[in-house]
Amino acid sequence: MGICLWQDLAKRKSTPPQGDGNEQVDCLIIGGGLTGLMTAYLLQKAGRNTLLLEGNTIGQGASGRNTGKITCQHGLIYHTLLDKSQELALGFYQANKIGKEKLAEIARQEEIDCCLTPQESVLFSQRPQGVEALDQEFEAYQQLGIPGYRTNGITLPFPVTGALVMPDQYSYQPYAFLIGLAQAYERCGGRIWEHTRAIELEGEDPVTVRTQDGRQLTAQWVVVATHFPFYDGGGMYFSRLQPKRSYLTALSCREILPGSYLSIDPDGVSIQYFSGGREPLVLVGGAAHLVGEENPEAYDQLKRWAREHLGTDQLGWAWDAQDLLPPDQLPYIGPLGPGAERILVATGYSKWGNTWGGAAACMLSEFILTGGKRQLSLFQPMRLGSITNLQFVQENFQAAKGYLSGLATPGEDQFPVQPGQGRVVRRNGQKLGGYRDLQGKLHVVELRCPHLGCEVAFNQLEATWDCPCHGSRFSYDGTLLEGPALTHLERPEQGEEPLPPLPDPGK
Repeated sequence: MGICLWQDLAKRKSTPPQGDGNEQVDCLIIGGGLTGLMTAYLLQKAGRNTLLLEGNTIGQGASGRNTGKITCQHGLIYHTLLDKSQELALGFYQANKIGKEKLAEIARQEEIDCCLTPQESVLFSQRPQGVEALDQEFEAYQQLGIPGYRTNGITLPFPVTGALVMPDQYSYQPYAFLIGLAQAYERCGGRIWEHTRAIELEGEDPVTVRTQDGRQLTAQWVVVATHFPFYDGGGMYFSRLQPKRSYLTALSCREILPGSYLSIDPDGVSIQYFSGGREPLVLVGGAAHLVGEENPEAYDQLKRWAREHLGTDQLGWAWDAQDLLPPDQLPYIGPLGPGAERILVATGYSKWGNTWGGAAACMLSEFILTGGKRQLSLFQPMRLGSITNLQFVQENFQAAKGYLSGLATPGEDQFPVQPGQGRVVRRNGQKLGGYRDLQGKLHVVELRCPHLGCEVAFNQLEATWDCPCHGSRFSYDGTLLEGPALTHLERPEQGEEPLPPLPDPGK
């Protein structure tokens, strides 16, 4: 895991839990990303007694590690949605517009120093085949009344065959916004407990939540905004969300161009300029792949693309992020399911969490405060379309493939000797994972993912153990980084049935 530009430029002290451990609140928000913080803020401002739990620290997940784009232009989406229904396509746009404007409104009202910048959002292609796709998307804009225009000339320093521009969008420093939003939330009486991981949830009116450190909390409403829902509630979210990794690089540049850009071509990149640091920067992102696969050349690929197209390869920061993609391209926002009307969930933003996070916060807070279900019906978590879609079948086939590939991996005979290397090793009939850190210390973990038992694979680029079935990720020493798993990988010396000490081949 590389160093994220946003988290390097802004810092925040964490807030440990207070009190005796047993709390009763109106609304309990679980997850300290954009959705959780913004929902908590809106509810607290409306007079509700709220508490926010975060298993790590505020903004350490996808909300604090993204491109910084705040836009309703989510690739070639509106033409696809319009084929399904005009109501769906228009509802998609209106929800994102509400989220975008609410985020900008809060930043201005609370005077959050997050480099909020109005700009155009641009889709472009460098291939002749891309022109027709851009034309079709523009036709959808016109039918839906979405502001935008087609052009063949934009300010990028390389030729394009066409572009589609959506005006009046924004960019910002996402982690700085989260820090400022957390401060604004606490100023109006909200409380944040970091390093407090929720692990169990039960009941309805009130709902009881138990944490890993033994606390028991009750609430009239619970919002699960943990990126991947920590509580499934029979929703089988692990089978309806495809986890993907992608990568971002921040490079020095000579000038700041007036827009954010996204290629619609295969293996295309995202381009975002930023002027709020010590020097002008351009962010180039892409090289996405499924979790459990790996691309050891990801950062080099992006750096090479920037050199060839933008004339820069002076890399300042490089980092990764994980996104969750539903099969029908619509997020899951609303009540968890029948019999759980007071447990709300928001997930599956398909790489567009800045606007969807704001949209979800607006919809969920409105539902809690007034019972209003404006647009929630379009994104209800238990909708049938998300489990009858062909993509759903393909993604679950991929999960089964990941499970079988782990069984088929034979494993090496010896643990790695070179620092920075990890591998699967078979010892006494059992497969284990071994990684030797840069100081030469060997870390050994069991390979069974604690979620559903798939075998994790080593990601050499990020030095992590990744589950190819449902996307859980762990650091090289087994520490949980991403759900749906709730616990760390077992370490042989800490398991229920300890193994005898393993020899260290490096000595």
